[in-house]
Amino acid sequence: MGDKAYRERHKAKGLCVFCSREAAPNHTKCELHLKKNREYNYKYYRTEHFRAIDRRNKLKRRKEGKCLDCGKPLDPDIESDRVVCINCGLHIRRPEHYHYGTLQKENTNRQ
Repeated sequence: MGDKAYRERHKAKGLCVFCSREAAPNHTKCELHLKKNREYNYKYYRTEHFRAIDRRNKLKRRKEGKCLDCGKPLDPDIESDRVVCINCGLHIRRPEHYHYGTLQKENTNRQ
């Protein structure tokens, strides 16, 4: 049997797909593997290598007229002034940078 069948069988039984322990509620991994995965992701996504890849992808997406977050094409009729699609705009975690998906321009002439 392949790995996919193993994972599917464990998911159906509510077991961790890595070690066969009981999976955490609403997850396919046990608490130990969830913690390991969080630690790895925390380290990886803060590396300069990942940031460089992310910057390159976002510049490419901007030039192609795609959503900066998911890469889906933006509808020119509806989203002409947006840099992220409506779906991603609703889930933006940094409201100080975006407002419903529209890039906020800072007013430098304030007094």
